[in-house]
Amino acid sequence: MEQKLDRINENIESIKDKIQEINVTLAEQHLSLKEHIRRTELLEKKMEPVEKHVVMVNTVVKFLITGAAFLAAVGGIMMKFGHH
Repeated sequence: MEQKLDRINENIESIKDKIQEINVTLAEQHLSLKEHIRRTELLEKKMEPVEKHVVMVNTVVKFLITGAAFLAAVGGIMMKFGHH
C-alpha cells in the first residue's frame, strides 16, 4: 500500500514539474507575442505613407487612362466626320 502511495506521490510530482515547464513556456510565448505585436504595429505605421502613395498613384493612373480614352474617342469621332 505504501508503495502505491509513493508511486502516486511521484506521479503527482512529475505532473507538477510538467505544469511548471508549461507555465515557463507559456510565459516565454507571451513575451514573444508581445514583441511580435509591437513590431507589427511599428511596421504598420511605417506602411501608412506607402499605402497613401499607392492610392494616389492609382488615382493618377486611372485619370490618365480615362483621359487617354476620352481623347481617343474624340479623335476617332473627328476622323470619322473628317475634321482634321
